[in-house]
Formats: sequence, C-alpha cells, structure tokens
Amino acid sequence: MKYLYVVIAIWIYHSTIVFAQNGSIRLGTNASVVVFLAEGCPICEQSTPELNRLSRLYTPRGVAFYAVFPNDFSDSTSVAEFAKKYKISMPLLRDTAQTLVGLLGARVTPQAFVLKANGSTVYSGRVNNLFVGLGKRRTAATVHDLEDALKSVLQGVEPMVKQTQAVGCVIERRESVSAAR
Repeated sequence: MKYLYVVIAIWIYHSTIVFAQNGSIRLGTNASVVVFLAEGCPICEQSTPELNRLSRLYTPRGVAFYAVFPNDFSDSTSVAEFAKKYKISMPLLRDTAQTLVGLLGARVTPQAFVLKANGSTVYSGRVNNLFVGLGKRRTAATVHDLEDALKSVLQGVEPMVKQTQAVGCVIERRESVSAAR
C-alpha cells in the first residue's frame, strides 16, 4: 500500500486521490487533468470551450478530467448552473476546504494540472495563451500548453514546458491552506 500524506485526510491509494471533504479523484489510466474553476470568473467562462474540447478528445485516450471549484461561495446549485450554462461534462468537485488547492498549489482560476497515472504532477499552469493578462485577451490562442502537456504524456515523455503562469481570478486562500504550503 502506498500512502502520500499531504494534508490531513489526503493520500494517494491505488490510483485514487482521496480527500475528506468531497470525495475522490480517480486517476486516469494514462493521465489526469485537474482544472480549478470559479463561477463568475470571466477567464474561466471563456476557457470552458477549450476545456470541453480537450475532455472530449482525450477522455477516450485514458485521460480523466475534473473541474474543481475551490471557493467558499461555490455551492452545489451555483456549480451545477455553471456546468449547465457552459456545457461542462467532466466530473465537478467542490473544494471549499481547499484540500486540493493545498495539495496541488493552485493559485488562480482557471489553473490546470496534469498528473501522470502515478499521481505525480508533470504540468501546472494556463490552459493556453488566450489571456496575456487580466483584461488582455488575444483574438485566438497561439500556444496550447495544456494540450501540449497531454500529448507529451501520452507519448511517454515529460512535457517540454512543465509550468506556465496561469492568468485568472485569484483563489482566496484559507489560513490553514496558506500555512500548509
């Protein structure tokens, strides 16, 4: 049995990240994508078409996708409404205790993490370069960081770019989460 204790009640056990508050994330056969989102964040709203496209394209290839909502204001109703409005079909998790925020080190929404099948993080950062900064949007993305990382992992190699600066709405961190990092 392999346990990785990061924060109380979090561990990786038989390819599942378990956390006490809201359930678990079953790691994909080849990789997993955990993306932090927030209802009301314009950058999250505008990133959902690309996230939906990637989920449709890569789920059949053994990549599990999860949308995680880390804020106190995220309740079941608002998350379900956001998912319906933006046609999100990946599993939705609320992380108001910010357990996964602390585990992965998320800072903003949207911020994506690619985990290999063993649970190790091989990419963290932006979905793509559509947003240069807050309020600064390109007409179209020219670099597709998340997809590039997924392609690398599926080819059995480490992504060339392991981390990018995600642009988005700041996750208000709880004191206990900030102290744990």
